[in-house]
Amino acid sequence: MKYYSREYDKEKLLGSSISNILYFIKPYQGINKINKKKIFYEENEWRYIPKDLGNDDSLILEEDRATKEDIIRINLILAEQPLIFEPEDIQYIFIDNEKERNEILRLIKNIKSIKYSHDIINTLCSKIISYEQIKGDI
Repeated sequence: MKYYSREYDKEKLLGSSISNILYFIKPYQGINKINKKKIFYEENEWRYIPKDLGNDDSLILEEDRATKEDIIRINLILAEQPLIFEPEDIQYIFIDNEKERNEILRLIKNIKSIKYSHDIINTLCSKIISYEQIKGDI
């Protein structure tokens, strides 16, 4: 059994808290994978951060610094903690333009599951909103 001083525990807790915050941070702008300048905050993405990364709380901050072993190890940890949600949890499905609507509708309607009724699938389809539609309304 290991014993740590209270000071060590505070430092460890603070370090852990800062590490957890870093998972949610990304650069405002930079160069993307095809060497084009990009503003990353325009991506409007959600990030799923699992509660427990096992005994490894290290961060991989840059994809090009991650080894294949790092990616395999982290993917194995993440596979044990999937993001689980139901159609009722979805409030909006944003698409860029109306041309994408039919493709998204087709994908949603092709959900093969006895778990979701026809009504649930129709409700999900009704949550599609395009940026073109929003711009037109404003």
